[in-house]
Amino acid sequence: MSSPEDIAAAIRLIADLPPDSDLPQEDLQVALAALIRIFGYRNDTDKSLTPVAGPNSVTATDVMLTVTSLMRTLNIQFFELGIWQAMTARH
Repeated sequence: MSSPEDIAAAIRLIADLPPDSDLPQEDLQVALAALIRIFGYRNDTDKSLTPVAGPNSVTATDVMLTVTSLMRTLNIQFFELGIWQAMTARH
């Protein structure tokens, strides 16, 4: 298993990639899925955790495209998201 320092170094390398990087699709999928699982776990216990460092770290378009694709991939409808948010008081 990699050390926390190795993981932090790898994340910094990924963060420095340009948006048009030719990162293989499978690697992108594996990395995104891992980060989503970690964020989901941590956010479940720490509601103050935010998914990005600040408003300038990603664009609204980046977020909308990613969220839409995630929801389509998992067959989640926006209505279902609204119901889940209402039932769990997560907004």
